[in-house]
Amino acid sequence: MTITPKKAEIQVRPLEFAGASIRAVILPSGDVGFVARDVCDRLGYVNSRDAISKHCKGVAMRYPLRTPGGVQELRVITEPDVMRLIVSSRLPEAEQFEAWVFEEVLPSLRQNGSYVSRPVSAPMPVMMVPPAVEALQLALLSAQMSADILMLGGAARLDIVHRAHRIAGADHLLPMLPAYAIDAPAGDTKGSSEPTESLSALLVKHGITIGALRANKLICEAGLIEQKSRPSRKVEGGFKKFWSITDKGLAFGKNVTTPNQQLEVQVHWFPSRFDQVIKLARLNEALAVA
Repeated sequence: MTITPKKAEIQVRPLEFAGASIRAVILPSGDVGFVARDVCDRLGYVNSRDAISKHCKGVAMRYPLRTPGGVQELRVITEPDVMRLIVSSRLPEAEQFEAWVFEEVLPSLRQNGSYVSRPVSAPMPVMMVPPAVEALQLALLSAQMSADILMLGGAARLDIVHRAHRIAGADHLLPMLPAYAIDAPAGDTKGSSEPTESLSALLVKHGITIGALRANKLICEAGLIEQKSRPSRKVEGGFKKFWSITDKGLAFGKNVTTPNQQLEVQVHWFPSRFDQVIKLARLNEALAVA
């Protein structure tokens, strides 16, 4: 059963944990709740509705809350269901999230009605942020977090910032942003962009026939890429693996966004630096052995 209370005012407390926005709310009863979708997203659940259905046992409570897309009725969960989602999460930092919620946030909210990351000598002034500005701030925070996690740079990072402005309804600010960004290998001083290509295309151009799968393993051994994973309901084990550029690899290539999948990237290489990739990963030697 879902309970939609009358539009009683609830106090929203925007919090931040490791770069992620978590909205806590003070319910009319005085109890503390959390926006279920925020908790699910931070704990790595791909489908928040499915996670809530499987793991949460409390009565569903929905309250009208302001979001970047307007006022929406969002599900709010209380402490027991937050704990159930933490226990069922596969993320390594779920334990840190638990300590943050139950040892820092909840005691502070109950005692002071607010939460600060460190003690302060005097109450902090409350700044009223216009809803439109708040929506843009949240969208940009999410864009920055995604770009950092996926190690996006140049054009890909700028594209996600443009999309954040559109989602927040701030299209009128787009003329203030650069129209393009320079994509070049790390350390390059030319000041101009260079198109990148996929590994498969460059292997063909260089006459290397060992195949992208084996080539990626050799490039990984050279320290230029690393394997990461993202949650997936379609793959056995619940996680799908993908390749991502490393700091060392940024001298030779970059991550680009994957169409229709925002949780992973593809590695592309700068043609002018691919000879060095071949040398570092010994791709020609592997071809001779094959």
